[in-house]
Amino acid sequence: MIKSNKISIIIPTNGRLDLLKRTLNSIVSCELPDSYNKMIVVENGSCLGVKKLVSELPAKLNAEYLHVEWGNKSKALNRALSKVKNDLIFFTDDDVFVDPKTLIAYEAASRKYEQHAFFGGPVMVDREEEPPDWLEQLLPYSARGYDLHNTRMQSGYLGLNWAAFADDIKQLGGFDPRFGPGSETGAVGQESEMQARMRSAGFNEVDVPGAVVSHYVPKSRCNTVWLQKRCFQYGQFLAIKKSRGTLTAMYDLVKFSIRWALYLVLLNKLERGKSKKRIFEQIGYLSIILR
Repeated sequence: MIKSNKISIIIPTNGRLDLLKRTLNSIVSCELPDSYNKMIVVENGSCLGVKKLVSELPAKLNAEYLHVEWGNKSKALNRALSKVKNDLIFFTDDDVFVDPKTLIAYEAASRKYEQHAFFGGPVMVDREEEPPDWLEQLLPYSARGYDLHNTRMQSGYLGLNWAAFADDIKQLGGFDPRFGPGSETGAVGQESEMQARMRSAGFNEVDVPGAVVSHYVPKSRCNTVWLQKRCFQYGQFLAIKKSRGTLTAMYDLVKFSIRWALYLVLLNKLERGKSKKRIFEQIGYLSIILR
């Protein structure tokens, strides 16, 4: 068995001080493995009091504050990675509650590996307001969660609960600034894109059931308007990855528009919602391809 890997935490944040306080308080209550190294909180965009908040954290967390002027999550993550060696990095967001055993679970799971592996745990949701049943089925995993047994993402793990070795990410070129919040393209998915590169490189993908986080989901992210925007951004992600041809996207746009009209007549909200998701995905795709 490989000796314990050093483990650090990286949290990018932008304009959500109250939620960040909740996240940091949950980490204060976490059990820290003996190999724990540090936590880096990297603020991208405006400075809104995060530095002071980090300075007040208990010394045991060895917390460090960084600032990146451009509000780009991928650039923020890359800047934070430059401050650590080959630690196992627990990546999370500024709007989660971390279970007390999460760091212990990641460190234990990583002992079989020194490199070429990435890890992820279950995501629970703490929703401000419950959506209708038909809409809940359409929401992305970030708004409905997964347990890794009955439900899991086929594309890997959410960026708010996963871990990987810093050197592996650096050797793959770091996070791509074309993806994620603050990107020039508007596309989502910087963690999914990185995990896809890891998978293509033959990395081990390791489920860690004991590493649990709960994601706060405001009511503003449990409605059809937000869902349509998210699908548009996912379409942009697919366009940058060149996952299909332009004619295919146009064909799908027409096809799913016809389906939407059909289910409008049939009064089927769920199927109409599924069609509308695909419509906005094609529109997002074409918005990049046809520039």
